[in-house]
Amino acid sequence: MFASTLITLAACGAIQATTLQASIHVPQTAQTIPGDAGLNPDTLEIGALLSWGNGKVYDVARTPTSISQVIVRVAWQPQFYRGRPLPMWMRGKVALVVEGVKAWIDQDPSASGLGLNVLFRYTWTTNRWQPMFLGGAGILYTDEQVPPGETTRNFTPQVGLGLQYLVQDELAIGGEYRFHHLSNKGATETNPGINTHLILFGVSWDR
Repeated sequence: MFASTLITLAACGAIQATTLQASIHVPQTAQTIPGDAGLNPDTLEIGALLSWGNGKVYDVARTPTSISQVIVRVAWQPQFYRGRPLPMWMRGKVALVVEGVKAWIDQDPSASGLGLNVLFRYTWTTNRWQPMFLGGAGILYTDEQVPPGETTRNFTPQVGLGLQYLVQDELAIGGEYRFHHLSNKGATETNPGINTHLILFGVSWDR
């Protein structure tokens, strides 16, 4: 019942806005240039996340492991479609996401390191609950070989799904799931790699 009430109110508001717009006469000289009608200032997002996940080393023993991360995120979100009606399922924004990563890996000996991720993300902006899809890759440098006996430099392709909730227009909290792969891309003969299921929680601000 609550959802149907919201839908009814939204429909009434849309009808009133359309009627009001049709009743206002805009002089020819003041009309917006068609090519600029949908442009909107870009948005910069700054965020912080914590993540943890169970993983498995793809060696003969399928050794279990885990990865913990602290992530600082900066995302550039060009917005092109404001003011142009689109189907509800298409309303969203694309972002180029750059993340600085501090990671800890549970192994013997334990390892920690610093990394950088570059991701592309699409966020549906239908309401305050905003689902998202993202994918990309990164690089991670560690103080110990990961997995043991391999290298201290690994690549980290990853893909995931997330959900944000807008607490305020410029403040969001949310969580993500990522499938995270770590390997040295053939720098060693064995290169077993690690596959991890990561869960992330964080907060972000739009500037």
